Amino acid sequence: MNFEALSTRTRRSRGVLITAAAALGLAATSVEAATVGFDSDVEVTVGEVFTITLAMDFTGDPTLGGGVDVLWDPLLLDLVSWDPLPFGDPDFGRVGDIDAQGGFVDGFAFGDFNGLEGPGDVATATFVALTAGTTAVMARGDDAVGAMLAGCFVSAVNFQCQSVSFADAGIVISDPAVVPLPSAAWLLLTALGTVSGVRLTRRRPALDG
Repeated sequence: MNFEALSTRTRRSRGVLITAAAALGLAATSVEAATVGFDSDVEVTVGEVFTITLAMDFTGDPTLGGGVDVLWDPLLLDLVSWDPLPFGDPDFGRVGDIDAQGGFVDGFAFGDFNGLEGPGDVATATFVALTAGTTAVMARGDDAVGAMLAGCFVSAVNFQCQSVSFADAGIVISDPAVVPLPSAAWLLLTALGTVSGVRLTRRRPALDG
C-alpha cells in the first residue's frame, strides 16, 4: 500500500472538509446576521414624547423584502405617529394597518427587487408616555397580530423565507411627581426623630412635677 499517496489524499480530504465547514459557518453567520428591530432602549418620564427607529440589516444575505408587525402596550404608550422612511422600492412597501388603541401596526413591509442588504432605517414610531412603568415596543414577524399581510422576508439569493432576528426597544417610564428621598435623607429623618423622642422623655418629669 502506498502510504504516502494515502496520506496525501487524507490531507486533501481534510482540506475539503475544513473548506466546506468554513463555508457552512459563513452561511450560518450570514443568516443569523439578518435582523429587523428597534435601535435602542429609552428612558422617559410621564408625558414625554419620544421617537424610536425601526432598522434592518441583511448583510451577507440580501432580502427581496417582507413584513413586520409592531406591538406596544396602549395603557402605557400612546402612538403619536408611524412614519415609514424612503427605503428600497416604494412599490414593495406597505405602511401597515395602524390600530393605536389596540397597540399595533399590522403588516408593515419594505423591499426591493434588486435586494436590500443594509444596514438601514426603515421607519420611525413616535409615542407619548402615559403612565409610569416598564414596557417594550416589539418588532415581530408578519403573523404576530393576525394573518400574514405582507409575508415572510425572502432571500434575494435562493428565494426562500429567511431566518430573521427581531429586536425590541425597552421603555422605562418614570413619574417626575414622585421623587424618592435618598437613603441619607431617611437616615437623617430617623436620627432627628430619635433625638426628639429623647428630649421629650427628658422633659416629662419636669412637667409632671
